[in-house]
Amino acid sequence: GNAANNIPLDDNGEVKLDEEFIIGTAPEVFGEKIYAELEEQLATNINDVVDTQDTKLVPDAMEVFKKQLQENAVAPLVQMAKDHYGEDLKPSDEKLISRQLNAEIDVRANRVFGDYHIQQRTIEKERKDALDNLLDTGKTEQEVNREFDEKQKKALEQLQNTLHETVNSFVTEAPRDLVRTVETKKKEREKDSIEDSIRDHLRGFSRTIPSFLMAYGDDKVTLITFDQIIPDIVFREVTSITLDQFRFLRDGGDYTDPETGETKHFDGHLFEPVVFDDSVKEFMRLQYALADYFDEKST
Repeated sequence: GNAANNIPLDDNGEVKLDEEFIIGTAPEVFGEKIYAELEEQLATNINDVVDTQDTKLVPDAMEVFKKQLQENAVAPLVQMAKDHYGEDLKPSDEKLISRQLNAEIDVRANRVFGDYHIQQRTIEKERKDALDNLLDTGKTEQEVNREFDEKQKKALEQLQNTLHETVNSFVTEAPRDLVRTVETKKKEREKDSIEDSIRDHLRGFSRTIPSFLMAYGDDKVTLITFDQIIPDIVFREVTSITLDQFRFLRDGGDYTDPETGETKHFDGHLFEPVVFDDSVKEFMRLQYALADYFDEKST
């Protein structure tokens, strides 16, 4: 049961990983250099989204931007995760992290381009108003157009900066999100398999209780005294756990974590005393009833 205590759980018993663990693990998985490389690769691609000659966006700019992030960030990150985690990264995990990262790209791109298009439309509306009111302002049509062309150019430059920031934050956060998902899945599977193995032990153990009671028991046996009536060697043979392990599951106690060497505490309470004691009484009552029945038959 020691491994169970390596799994960080929240109050609801769900796997909850520590942020510092995630921030520390991401560089291990992806290496420090990768962040700079990804940013550089993606930065050059932002210029493909904006036609700098014409100072406007290329057709389907947002889709172009998303596709570049998917191909130049998500794909290599997922590949590196596969290389690092090997068997621990299940095909279902791979699908999940790709889906999560692509959804994150969608959200970010929609927000950035959405803001830009609103700004663009606002500038054009103001341009129209200014052109409608040339007489009031005493400006020429050329002056007004020049002024608003300049505003559009600034808005586009602002978009380019925002896209760079978006790329930088994605490149920093995506590896962490990926590690969080994979490590959580890994720990969930560990938790399930530990719980399964405890359950299997207990199932095997509960099936053996009647044979112990028939050999060693009477109706005074309770959960607390159960381990005192059975020789350890017999118990181990039948249940595949020792009496000490049984007591640990029942009463809890301190133990040493094999991975970190630190002392940890397990609360025990894996058995319900009332249920256990009642079952013993009921079983022994049946034993006596059967014994009486066969005694009567034979007389």
